[in-house]
Amino acid sequence: QNLAFYNEAETGSVIRVTNLMNNKTVFVKVVGKVPPADAGKDISVKLSNTAAQAIGATEDKFLVEVASFSSN
Repeated sequence: QNLAFYNEAETGSVIRVTNLMNNKTVFVKVVGKVPPADAGKDISVKLSNTAAQAIGATEDKFLVEVASFSSN
């Protein structure tokens, strides 16, 4: 499943994550906040393995662009 931890969107919302190295995009459901252990490592979004594979992530850390959508 395409899931993510992300601090800037509400749990249950859907965000678009784009790998800036290859411009592949995936839509993921936010399941919570980035764990404190990872937040201290400059990690802004943490993806499930399925989502990371979908955007061609080859490293543990990579540059992404995140777009969130408001329901207002």
